[in-house]
Amino acid sequence: MNKSTQKTSAPSINVVIHGRHAVLSNRFKEHVLTKLMRVDRFALDLARIDVELTHEANPRQSERAFEIELTSDGFGPFIRAKANAADKYTAFDLAQERFEEQLRRMHERAKSIEHRRPTLGTPVIDSPVVAADSKTATAESEVILESGPLQVALKHPNVPKISLEQAVDQMELSGLKFLIFIDSESGLQSVLYPKHGYDYGLMQLGKAS
Repeated sequence: MNKSTQKTSAPSINVVIHGRHAVLSNRFKEHVLTKLMRVDRFALDLARIDVELTHEANPRQSERAFEIELTSDGFGPFIRAKANAADKYTAFDLAQERFEEQLRRMHERAKSIEHRRPTLGTPVIDSPVVAADSKTATAESEVILESGPLQVALKHPNVPKISLEQAVDQMELSGLKFLIFIDSESGLQSVLYPKHGYDYGLMQLGKAS
């Protein structure tokens, strides 16, 4: 297997570029380093970023001939982004955009948590979140079905009326398995749940008025 590795460094970040069946030109390495230097603005601890370039020689795969995979390594958050394109520069730019989008979300999440952290003398107000593992439900559960070791408990929690954007923020900040809320725009009972990566699914009961 033809593989080459080059190490470069951005301020406080070690960038390692790997090539599989691909030539790592100085121009490409400079392009990578220039783009990745921008990640410092997110103020996240990234010790190292691995950049892997793979070239697929099959002419039938010409539109996806180059694959770029970016992976953060070492201490700090683990982030991975991948993209394919007909040329390595386009593939890298696409992967880098996806990589930065994850960094941006982490940065905004960290800022939001910091802003919501109570200061001395500020009363703490519980957030009205209804979720799968909520331990602060206002109503006590009632067992409505028992069959051997199986139990079904019924609760009537208070469901908050919030926007979809607020619901997504609650999910990202809390890491809950799902969230039940009343959509402030449609007025429908809604359930927000995580899918793959940063994608979410939304179920709504009834019809919008």
